[in-house]
Amino acid sequence: MGSDKQRVAEVTTTAAPKGGDEGLAVTLDVDIGKDANALMKVVVVRKGATIASFGAAGLSSTATGADFEVPAAVIDTQIAKLG
Repeated sequence: MGSDKQRVAEVTTTAAPKGGDEGLAVTLDVDIGKDANALMKVVVVRKGATIASFGAAGLSSTATGADFEVPAAVIDTQIAKLG
């Protein structure tokens, strides 16, 4: 953010979302400094000629290191908006 730099320590794929023609989901383990990491989830879906992406960050995972899921209802609602 701003002039601060972030380093992605690891990227792993997770289950692709259903409902689009193609989909991809990844988890980013981001080094946020001071020996702390944060998990971010990014979902990309293509339906026809439209590509949509959305992400989620688990703020509590920064403190605990616990994994989290993007709620299925959020994914389904976003994909439904693609028509």
